[in-house]
Order: sequence, then C-alpha cells, then structure tokens
Amino acid sequence: MKGNSCNKAVGIGIASNILIVDMDRNILDQLDRILSSEQVVVHRATSGREAIKVCRASIVELAIIDMRLPDMHGYELVLELKEIQPSIRVIMASEDYSPEAEANARRSGIIYYAQKPFCIDLLRMVVMKGISHLSSHTA
Repeated sequence: MKGNSCNKAVGIGIASNILIVDMDRNILDQLDRILSSEQVVVHRATSGREAIKVCRASIVELAIIDMRLPDMHGYELVLELKEIQPSIRVIMASEDYSPEAEANARRSGIIYYAQKPFCIDLLRMVVMKGISHLSSHTA
C-alpha cells in the first residue's frame, strides 16, 4: 500500500469483531496488523462466500469490504451479510472512485465509502465511530 500523509495515531480501544474482505492479501495483512493492535478481533476473507461463512459462524460488528471480489460484487455481499446480521455496519472500499459507485454503495446500507489507498488514520476513525455507534445502541 502506498504511504500517505495521515500519520497521527487514532486508537479504537473497543473489543469487537471486524471482518475484512479483500482478494488482495497484502491489504488483508496490513489492515489485520493495524486493527489487531487496536484490541479488535479481525476475521479475514478473500471472497464473498468466505465472508458469508464467517458471518454465519461469528457475530461481526463491522465489515470492511472491497467492491471487487472474485465471486460477487461488494454490493451483493453487503445485502447478503445484512440478511445474516442486520446490525452489521459496513465500510465499502474501492480503488476506482465514482459518484455513481458511491451512491450505489450507500443505497446498499454502508456507513462509509473508502477510496484506496487508505488513509489509515481516517479508516481507524471511521471504524471506531462505527463500533461505538453499535455499542451506544445496545447499552
């Protein structure tokens, strides 16, 4: 992943299950390493089908899903995961930004549309906000 100018640390500090779905193992490794250091349990999947299996086996509070997966589109996966776990919060990620793609992603129920390469600190902040939103609604 390319470096970026966002380098001030932002801590998550909430024990939660996060699912990262991306066919690029380098991105999985980097996000896993960053988010695992923030007291979250990270589940990884390289396809939509793998992600569905994870969500059937574990409660996942938040998912970071790449729009392009080998077996389905990210929008489709969001809808399937929301059928399994209606309260799951989703961040959609894509290298190719377009206003139409973001609008479609938002209609599928995402909380944030992240363009790759990620600004890691911005992504941490969005993850923290997504997780804290859930905990404030279950308290």
